[in-house]
Order: sequence, then structure tokens, then C-alpha cells
Amino acid sequence: MQNLWQNQPIDARSSKRIIYNLIDSLSHDEAGLLALTTIKNFDEYTYNHSLNVGILSLTLGQRIGLSKKSLAKLGTAGILHDIGKVAIPKALIYNADELTPEEWEIIKRHSNYGVEEILKIRGLDEIAMASLIVSYQHHWNYDGTGYPTRGKDEEPILYAKILRICDTYDAMTTARVYQPIPYVPHIALRYIWARRNTFFDPILVKVFIQLLGLYPVGSCLELSSGEVGLVIRQNPGYHDLPILKIVIDKNNKKIDGKIIDLSLKRNTKIVKLVYPQKYGINPASYFV
Repeated sequence: MQNLWQNQPIDARSSKRIIYNLIDSLSHDEAGLLALTTIKNFDEYTYNHSLNVGILSLTLGQRIGLSKKSLAKLGTAGILHDIGKVAIPKALIYNADELTPEEWEIIKRHSNYGVEEILKIRGLDEIAMASLIVSYQHHWNYDGTGYPTRGKDEEPILYAKILRICDTYDAMTTARVYQPIPYVPHIALRYIWARRNTFFDPILVKVFIQLLGLYPVGSCLELSSGEVGLVIRQNPGYHDLPILKIVIDKNNKKIDGKIIDLSLKRNTKIVKLVYPQKYGINPASYFV
């Protein structure tokens, strides 16, 4: 991405190495790989967002049984889906003000520009071709709306349907210039669930929520004990009772607390979701 910003060529082989390393990591520790998506670097949104969408897409793809070859196509498409933004002025991408209709039309062109940028990649093969299609289609909605304009009977490919969900989730849960306070993960999932059958494929949405749980990794939960816990892992079979690390004690002090499994501590209840910013918590610091 940095090479493209500087009008330098990129080699598809470097993307492949990244993707196959992620696939190998996914097979050994899905929860650990998902924890990487808690990294939200405000100053490097495009990079972090692209990597996070790649990881989320890979985990969703594995859950629905895609082959390693298909996962390679999907993961690469996730990392390259927003590559067309390099053709849009940075001042417009990082604009904190509400976009005018004319500016929004320029932003929407990144799907078209993505096709052009991927065509420049050295070593263009079937993996890169899948990325090219997804770059064009990842803002196509399940109900036929979205952009760019498509034919009446045109349907997005499976990879694009997966990216539509993962792209939305990571964008909503990440702070940006025009969204300084991101959505908490639980609320982002509720938004996606409410738009199944319209924006998103309903079956893929169900699998995605099962994958992340009701309280995704990185969520901060206030407990009936008066403590605050950070979700570090999901509980198979208990999507509403995750595994937490206590990060705020009963006196509202930040601590390096114990790890608790809510499925084994039925007397400890979740009171509500809280913003980690309220306590000066950076969820990523507990995973890196």
C-alpha cells in the first residue's frame, strides 16, 4: 500500500507470503489471530483496516469450510479490497467534515480504481484476479443496492459477500477522523444483524456472529462484581459467557488482573458494555 501511495510497483508474491502465514496461524490458533484485529492505529487506518479485514475474512472463510486455496484468494482480497483509495487525494480520505455529494461520488470510485491498481501488480494470477473482482464488488449489497452500478442479474461472488460483512464490522469498530469514538463491537454486530437480507447475506451473518460471539474479543464489560473485564477469548457453546481478563478493579483502578471464565462463575453477571476509552484502556495492548 505504501509503495502504491508513492507510485512504486508492488509484487504479488509478498502478499501471498503474508496470507499463507496468516492461514497457517489460523489453523493453529483462531482466537489468537482474531486478537490481532484489536489493533486500531488511528494514524495507519488504511493499513490496519486492510489487515483486519483480511484476518476476519479468513476466519469466516475457514468456518464455512473453504479450502486453503480459496482462503488464499479470500485473504488476499481482504488485504487489497481498499487498494483503490491510493488513487484518491489523501485530504479527501482523511476529511473530518461531512462530505459533499460531489466528494462522496469521488470516494465511491475507489472500487473502480481498485481494479486499475490490481492490474498493475506484478505476477497477476488467479488469486490477484479474485482480488480484482472483490475490489469492484465489496460495496454491493445483498438486496441489489450499493455501488458501483451493476446489471440486473449480477450477483457478487462469495468472497465479496464475506468482505461486505467484515469491512463494515472493522470500519465501525475503528476510530477515524470523522468517527473519533468507534462503535463497541456488540453494537456493530447488532447493526449488521439488523441488516441481514438487505445489506448482508443472512447465512454469512449468522456464521460471523457465531464466530465472534455476542461479545467479541476486545470488548470491555462491566460486571456485577463492580470490576471491568476485557474479553480475551470466546467460549465454545457459551456465546454470551466469554473468557475475560480483569482490567479495572472495584475501586475503578486499572490493574493487571486475573483471567475468569464466566461460564464457570455463574454468580458474576454482565451488567453492560463500556467504552474502553472511558478507562484509558487500549485493548490491543493486552494481546501484543
